[in-house]
Amino acid sequence: MRKVLVKGLSLTLVTVFVLSAVSCGNKGSTYKYTWVDSCIPDCGELVSGVRLEDDFAAGANAEWIMSQTFDPVYENGTYKEVQVIVDQNKRALLDDTSKTSDNLELVRSFDRLYSDWDKRDELGAEPIRKYLERIDSINNVQDAMDYMIDNDGNPFAVMLFTLGTIKSDAKKDHLCLNINQPIYSLGGSYAYSADESEISVKKDAVLDKVSYVLTKLGYSEGEINSIVDGCIGFETQMAGINEGGDYQLYGNDVIGKDEFLSKTSIDLNAVLEHYNLENTVNYTGDMDFIEGLDSVFTDSNIEGIKSYFKVQLVVNSARLLDTDIFDYGQEAELDRTNPYITVDVSYPDRYLFRTIQISPLCGAMEQAYLDEYYDQAVYDDVTNILEQLREGYREIINEKDWLSDESKANILEKLDNMIFCVMKPSNEADYGDMTFASYEEGGTLIDAYCQLNRFKIEHYGELTEMQYDRGFWDVYDTRIPTTKVGDVYDSSANKIIVMIGILYGDIYSPGMTMEDKLGAIGTVLGHEMSHAFDATGVYQDKEGDHNSIISGIDLMEFNKMAADVTAYYDGIEPFDGCGSYTEDNNLSSEAIADMGGMSCTLRIAKKISGFDYDRYFRAYAALWRKFTPLWEQYECVRGNDNHPLAYLRINVTVQQFEEFYETYNIQPEDHMYLPVDERIAIW
Repeated sequence: MRKVLVKGLSLTLVTVFVLSAVSCGNKGSTYKYTWVDSCIPDCGELVSGVRLEDDFAAGANAEWIMSQTFDPVYENGTYKEVQVIVDQNKRALLDDTSKTSDNLELVRSFDRLYSDWDKRDELGAEPIRKYLERIDSINNVQDAMDYMIDNDGNPFAVMLFTLGTIKSDAKKDHLCLNINQPIYSLGGSYAYSADESEISVKKDAVLDKVSYVLTKLGYSEGEINSIVDGCIGFETQMAGINEGGDYQLYGNDVIGKDEFLSKTSIDLNAVLEHYNLENTVNYTGDMDFIEGLDSVFTDSNIEGIKSYFKVQLVVNSARLLDTDIFDYGQEAELDRTNPYITVDVSYPDRYLFRTIQISPLCGAMEQAYLDEYYDQAVYDDVTNILEQLREGYREIINEKDWLSDESKANILEKLDNMIFCVMKPSNEADYGDMTFASYEEGGTLIDAYCQLNRFKIEHYGELTEMQYDRGFWDVYDTRIPTTKVGDVYDSSANKIIVMIGILYGDIYSPGMTMEDKLGAIGTVLGHEMSHAFDATGVYQDKEGDHNSIISGIDLMEFNKMAADVTAYYDGIEPFDGCGSYTEDNNLSSEAIADMGGMSCTLRIAKKISGFDYDRYFRAYAALWRKFTPLWEQYECVRGNDNHPLAYLRINVTVQQFEEFYETYNIQPEDHMYLPVDERIAIW
């Protein structure tokens, strides 16, 4: 059912380059150019015989690398292995009929709709026909307004603006309802003032996706062209109201309900009442755009408005229809400017659980998983590690002689006020009496979204009515689901969120040695803690408000050190043809956090008698072992990912610390050696 497209250079060409690089004899900081890109799939020949002292990432992981064959479906690497464990746990839970709860039954009914590909293939694109016909019934702006709040006819709750919630630094009694520009087919609002050729390429991509679906429903080429032209034309008008406004972060300019409603003659109160948002206290967002909507939300534009609704319906539905449309949508979204591009392929349950995780149904799956797999002993252990990391960071900060007493006090205050949210969100998921009609009952996967998206927006009302709580972790938040294999530092609230999904496999298990825990989950948690003091974190205070915690000469010194981190990656070219990191790369915050995470775990290690540093460093290398497809590496180097590639996360991080040199007797002639005066760890 899934196809794979592979373009670009063969591994043979890549290999020739890397081997020639390893043979170079540069010294000091230039040794970094000789390391093997051990993330390249099936690179066993490249790492065979590589010394730990010359390339720790390749040497420490050589046995694993040589035992692997790249699997584009399950992929290869520690994080991917843990993802499989989490998905297998979810599948076991869904299949175990002895387990039951309202949340579990709701997910099971969605699973039956999603995973029945035979039925989806039988229906084809038919599930969206009735919704297209609903849009056809619109004759004027009042009809369009009615459509925007018709959850039975508008499954994805598409409106001419987006709704969400956001914290305000200026008014923190409640979260704000954030009203912003709509989702645009070409990207953000800037896309509509780009070069005509660039617009044409993006428009053709939209046309391809829409045409593939609507052709199945009998639409003619002329009708499809008219819909896409009308959509892009209307979007161009909307984007011109306040170009770039959709890229701004709002929250400081907060107004009340009456002022918000006065911004436009459009009946926004109908939206508030329909979604139970009328008791929202604080409003923010792109108010210039809201004011300007009057100029485009007119009867004369009604065909363009309808076309916009149709395109959004088709695009949102593409992954929820039949196999052909699903696969075509995968291919249509590929970035053809990447010469190594491949179609994203995975196992069926990964598609299912990823779809749930980014949907309003997320909370049901999260709650069902927690009900079954939450372990208080794991919670206590992880919380204890976090507290030890906090103490380690306290020691590090107090020892930094480049910081003034005032800056130290501010940083320590932020550290002491950092909140830890571990495994379990603050609320429990409750979808009331929501049910999804089965195929036998005439239901479809698209129909399920009618209820889900209404639920999502109504939940915004619950959030905005609550008293603001910096430590609140919302079980319905699709950005930070607890079954995600990861953790996150929320800079807006100065809190670390540790998902249950990351606490498996070689990242964490209760029976691990302390060396393994510190080298794996410890450095991960320390990494997130370090984000409070990275190149952006130093500009936010203990509450997450935008007030610098370092100022004056201290800030100048910090920025200089952060620039040194950025400069260190300049010129590194992972494999021949992918290009190299440039001097303006955006890696500094993540690289600072990587090094900070190791720094504070090593503080803990110093207090443990007989600590096995070799085991610790190998656990760190194992944490980041992975095969990264060439297209993904290419995207990283182009700046579309602000994390260094995994082999660099290993090598650059460990070579900053004296414990590494002592453990492996690293000497100036070894390629892992970095002179003390060239080391770049800030914390």
